[in-house]
Amino acid sequence: MRNVVSGIASTRHDSPEWSVMKHGSVIAPDPLHEANSGWPEADQHTGRHAGYRVSKPVIRPLDPTPQRHFITTARWEGAVIERLHSYFTAEVVDLDSDERAMVDVDVEELTESDVPLCQPGALFYWSIGYDIGDDGQRSRSSVFWFRRLGPR
Repeated sequence: MRNVVSGIASTRHDSPEWSVMKHGSVIAPDPLHEANSGWPEADQHTGRHAGYRVSKPVIRPLDPTPQRHFITTARWEGAVIERLHSYFTAEVVDLDSDERAMVDVDVEELTESDVPLCQPGALFYWSIGYDIGDDGQRSRSSVFWFRRLGPR
């Protein structure tokens, strides 16, 4: 029984049809020759063993691994106005159009390291966009990060 894995032929030991020689060369029954017995020396000109043909395995190059990345669709800079138990109120400025707005955001949107920084007066950045995984799958994401350098 023959198997092909990643373009390289491999065999099961109980299969007389295909064999793998050392260095990865593949030996298969040759339809041009009827004598299939034994493993005599190869013909130097044709590369054939009596009754078998020798071919190099097909090795496909690895696909380059795509890198995970983020495509931004909207960006804001904001300041926390009020912090309550489960959410905070902030004034945000759109970094593309300079429009201002007031927003309420769940504290659960923040990373654990940003929750203690979420106090009135704290400055943060907020991006919305697509997180593109290694497999190309898009996920809608909202990312917050708080400034740690102090006020401007």
